[in-house]
Amino acid sequence: MRARALASIALLGGVAVGLAGCNFVTPQATTNHYDPSDGVSGTVGQVELRNAVAIVNDDGDANLVLTAVNNSARTISLRVQYEAGGQKENTRLSLSPGATTVGYGKRGQKLLEDFDPKAGSLAKIYFVYGSQEGVQLGVPVLDTTWSEYEKHGPTAPPSPSVSPSPSGTPSEGASTDPSGTPSDAASDGTTEG
Repeated sequence: MRARALASIALLGGVAVGLAGCNFVTPQATTNHYDPSDGVSGTVGQVELRNAVAIVNDDGDANLVLTAVNNSARTISLRVQYEAGGQKENTRLSLSPGATTVGYGKRGQKLLEDFDPKAGSLAKIYFVYGSQEGVQLGVPVLDTTWSEYEKHGPTAPPSPSVSPSPSGTPSEGASTDPSGTPSDAASDGTTEG
């Protein structure tokens, strides 16, 4: 009876050690880096780029959306290079220390004009600053048909507006006679007073 008990304990110990050995040869999924959303991530020097996506419209423009974490104590000017009209175009992001959201929220959009890649592709976008080695990311290109990106599509920058001319009301010191020509006081720059 004693031999059976010892054999059972030895067998149980052997099974426990055998099953525990799986952790030594099987990689753990939690140790692998992955991007849990639609975008991609990368690191340039002390700047971490998180969840970068480009949201395009039918006019060929894109809004670059990402979170940048500046781990330094100074403001960094990050250069962003992308394909536009068959050429390389550059734009800059000013990153204060800490996390900065780009392309949405209070900072507004980051417009990439004449953006070549189309929705459904990966855009090769290069990020670099100072003397750091840059990183090129294959950024997913999406459009506003996805409900979560509907409000983040690019919009054209406002064009300068021209204010209409006064509607026939003369300004102070400048009067016109009925023929539309300025009076003597208005033409020589003097006013009566």
